[in-house]
Amino acid sequence: MVFKTLEREKAGEVVGIIFPRYYMIGYVCGVLILLVLLLNGSAGLKWCAWGIMMLGTASAGLGVNPRAKVLKEQLKDATETEKPDLEARFKTLHSLSVKLNAAVLFAGLWLLWLTSVTLDPTNN
Repeated sequence: MVFKTLEREKAGEVVGIIFPRYYMIGYVCGVLILLVLLLNGSAGLKWCAWGIMMLGTASAGLGVNPRAKVLKEQLKDATETEKPDLEARFKTLHSLSVKLNAAVLFAGLWLLWLTSVTLDPTNN
């Protein structure tokens, strides 16, 4: 939505501000979920869902996002011959980031479903 509303350069700046905070929220939520799982003595698939969420968040936030940020900076000063390679590398990182964030989202939904099944008094 940001890229549809703002000019490409401004949208990139806004996203650059949002993502570090977005990933920080993911880390905090991951720690809180860990504490709840430990306190409830949860086991099995909930740990798997939590692991997928944390692996995806950490990979995107600590690996992909910083590398994409560096590429964005390099693109600003790149020559016309350097730009296609840098843009291709950025596109690859962006695609990976989207996939990791989708995995985190779906694992979170899975964790919610697992939790709701556990809380359902009619489920034996």
